[in-house]
Amino acid sequence: MRIFKLGNALFVESQYAQALAKYREAVTHWDHPAIRYNMAVCMIHLDQPVLAYETLIQALRYGAAPFEPDLYEQAQTYKKLLLGQLAELTIKVEEPDTQVSLDGEQLFVAPGEATRLLAPGAHQLVASKNGFLTESRALTLVPGQPTAVALKLVPLSSLSAKRRFASWKPWALLAAGVAVAAVGVPLQLDAQSNMDSYDRQFGQKCPMGCHEQDLPASVRDLKSQAELENGIAVGTFIAGGALVAGGLVLIILNQPRVVEAQPKPALPPLTLVPTLGPGRVGATLCGSF
Repeated sequence: MRIFKLGNALFVESQYAQALAKYREAVTHWDHPAIRYNMAVCMIHLDQPVLAYETLIQALRYGAAPFEPDLYEQAQTYKKLLLGQLAELTIKVEEPDTQVSLDGEQLFVAPGEATRLLAPGAHQLVASKNGFLTESRALTLVPGQPTAVALKLVPLSSLSAKRRFASWKPWALLAAGVAVAAVGVPLQLDAQSNMDSYDRQFGQKCPMGCHEQDLPASVRDLKSQAELENGIAVGTFIAGGALVAGGLVLIILNQPRVVEAQPKPALPPLTLVPTLGPGRVGATLCGSF
């Protein structure tokens, strides 16, 4: 009682952490529901709703008998308020010997089911067993909303690596892009050569400057040819670059994925179907391979 009263004095002064420490000490000497109740109220003030609810349930384990009527009603009100702040999670695993952990702490060993009240927000659920693919589930829990999760483990023997499409296809697209871009290289070089010839002859024909239409047709053709080849070269570079980019994206997307092997459908047996028609009688053998 002396320790309990020290805790009450600290509680009145709003020193909830220090009061909680005293109540925890007192409850080791006498686990009375009234001390548990005060502990729960301290935890509420310290923003520890999960611990507060668990402690309050312990305080109410004997019902209303240990409390004054008003205090018991207040405890029931706290219980409802805390339930509205917490999220209920139910986990079920049927595979025997599966280790089930929640937020890094072991919960139970399957087969079994467990229900926990947790703080809302992000939580991590993991189920593991030798010879099976580990199942990891990220959960976002909402206050006041029950969540049920059933985990099913997949045997490693049933897994296989699979690609979305044949592995040669992305590489073929990448090679095609390089080839298309390579076509533009000689065109670009030729365009540059023609433009250099145009500039050189323009300087020779018009050292003091003149209108382009005054130049010989052969000189003007050099510029036109250079512009045409340059346009084609740029087009091939763009097309080739697009193909190369597409090939790289497909190579990334086509990485092997671990998937559960699907059982092959059983082939139907051979079936003999009689046929009958005007002037003919026969049979048809049906099957698949």
